[in-house]
Amino acid sequence: MKYLKHGMSTALFIKDDLEIAIQNIIKNSNSILECVEIWCDIPHLQIKSMTYAKKINDFLKVLKVSRIEYSLHAPIWDLNLASFNMKIRKESVNSIVKVIEIAGIIGARIVVVHPGYFPYPFLNTAREKGRQIFYHSLDEMLSIADKFGITLALENMPKELWYCCKIRDFYELAERFEKLRFTLDVGHAFIGFEHDSKDRPKEETIADFIREFKGKIVHIHISDNDGKQDLHFPPGHKEGKKMGKINFSPIFNALQDINYKGQIIWELWNPNNPRLFYRKCLAKIRRLS
Repeated sequence: MKYLKHGMSTALFIKDDLEIAIQNIIKNSNSILECVEIWCDIPHLQIKSMTYAKKINDFLKVLKVSRIEYSLHAPIWDLNLASFNMKIRKESVNSIVKVIEIAGIIGARIVVVHPGYFPYPFLNTAREKGRQIFYHSLDEMLSIADKFGITLALENMPKELWYCCKIRDFYELAERFEKLRFTLDVGHAFIGFEHDSKDRPKEETIADFIREFKGKIVHIHISDNDGKQDLHFPPGHKEGKKMGKINFSPIFNALQDINYKGQIIWELWNPNNPRLFYRKCLAKIRRLS
């Protein structure tokens, strides 16, 4: 298999301080992990001032791991880029702009952003108005990201509650926003691409999507699930009646077909036993290498 650049989100170690979470990821991986995605939300990075960003930058320098790349995941709690309440929308934009500024300080090139959402998909007129509000937010953030030399990577979501779920959403976004790039969350796609797949295996639909949007996909999130819940399991993990069911082979083959050079972030979630998922993740990456 061709070289692929693997990393992990600090969200796996959500109970640890950010500095400890980063050390847990990079110092115990025996050089298997080459990048870290920093969770820029409580408790890891609640942004109150750029002074804290400089503190984080100093910490990263102390680690002296020059080959490690960083990306930032913008905050999601309490935010909605498509809110009809203009104060909430503005605060949502401002919170993500702060992350863009931090990315510039620590030398990260990618900021991952969740789309806006609307709670009632069946209210078509209101939903489309919300979409235009979301697009206005994107325009504002893309303008600022461009000034800092940062790439904004919009993430697909698992349910139609959000404005970036179906494959058709990506075509519209790619046509409208020249500088917008995408984060493909494979676990989300395994749920959200259900209707796009029809009678085909969803993994093949995801693989075709990767080839179709070559050059637009600049960041990858990997986790496993059962096609119903966003479980954030490592591949094949079973917990009670829940089990990861994604066949990752067509997906990794597609990434190799397009000569993908971006980060592949294993976005796992197990607050009570993060090291179990960490070990399973490393074992999977070794098998892929």
